[in-house]
Amino acid sequence: MDATWCANVFRETVRRYGAPEILNTDQGSQFTSEVFTRAVTQEAGVKLSMDGKGRAIDNVFIERLWRSLKYEYLYLNPPADGLELYKGQKHWFNECFCISFAVFFKKYALLVHSFCLIFSPSTIQ
Repeated sequence: MDATWCANVFRETVRRYGAPEILNTDQGSQFTSEVFTRAVTQEAGVKLSMDGKGRAIDNVFIERLWRSLKYEYLYLNPPADGLELYKGQKHWFNECFCISFAVFFKKYALLVHSFCLIFSPSTIQ
C-alpha cells in the first residue's frame, strides 16, 4: 500500500462517488506523501485531516468495526474469491453487524439510563 496506489484509489473513489468535504487519515507515510496529499487537496479540492501522533484511539470505533468483521466473519469463513468476499461482507454488515450493534446500543443505553438515575445533571461536573 504505497502512496501512488492510495492516491489512485482515492481518485477512483472520487470519480465513482464524488468527493467528500473532508478526508481523515492517520499519519502513515503513504498519506503524508506529496503524491497523496496533492491528489486529495489540489486535484479533488478536499480538506485533509490527520490524526495526531500517538492518537490511536481517534479511530477506535472504525478499528473495532474492522476487528469485529475479521474475527466474526473473515477468519471463520475464508472466501474463495472476491465475489464470495463481497457477498459475505454484505451479509455480515446487513445481518450480523446490525444485530451486534443493536445489542451493544441496548446495553449502552441501559448503562447511560442507569447512570442518569444515580446522578442528576446538577451533580455531574
